[in-house]
Amino acid sequence: MAGWDEFEWDEDNEGHIGKHNVDPYEAEQAATDPEAIMWRQGNDTFGNARYLCIGKTEDGRILFLVMDRKAARRWRVGSARTAGPGPRKAYRRRNR
Repeated sequence: MAGWDEFEWDEDNEGHIGKHNVDPYEAEQAATDPEAIMWRQGNDTFGNARYLCIGKTEDGRILFLVMDRKAARRWRVGSARTAGPGPRKAYRRRNR
């Protein structure tokens, strides 16, 4: 993900990730982590590309995110939470 990408936030997605004790700044850090693991996972209900991402914040927290590609340079984080043991292991193994 390029440094010029933008993120789309509103009450819905901020509230949803807040339930998982993640704030938008942390989600953006994990999504823009140069060592993040990201892969395409179909489309959202509007036909936008959906991606899954495992990335690390500046504080070292590894997050699992579900993001939709809204436009050429715009992402919408639909979900973000602390990564479980499997995704954490995959991230660490890939970034040794």
